[in-house]
Amino acid sequence: MFSKLRDPRGRFTLLAAAIALLALAMFTLPFQGTALAFVPLVLLIASLVCGVVWWQGRNADQYDLRRLFDEPPPGKDEPYEDHIPEGEDSAPYCGWCDECYPPGTHRCLRCKRELG
Repeated sequence: MFSKLRDPRGRFTLLAAAIALLALAMFTLPFQGTALAFVPLVLLIASLVCGVVWWQGRNADQYDLRRLFDEPPPGKDEPYEDHIPEGEDSAPYCGWCDECYPPGTHRCLRCKRELG
């Protein structure tokens, strides 16, 4: 239950706001006989709205199978193209050392193997 009070970015969710508003509404119940009698009702309604919006957002795309076969966007490390554009030199790579060198390097600086 407590894991749902914060989102992955560390901020409080609407569920935490709903619980806080509900607690505040309970503390303002003694104002029932005064001119501030509407405050607990407003806080209770705000708490219910926050809870309903949190619940709808939580269940909105949970079971959306239309996106099942969509191709995920490429990661930051993946290139957008599978080939080297014309006019650009490729970076030589040593598979033994797992090192990439600037264009024009013919030997690995660690193992001294020929780079292809």
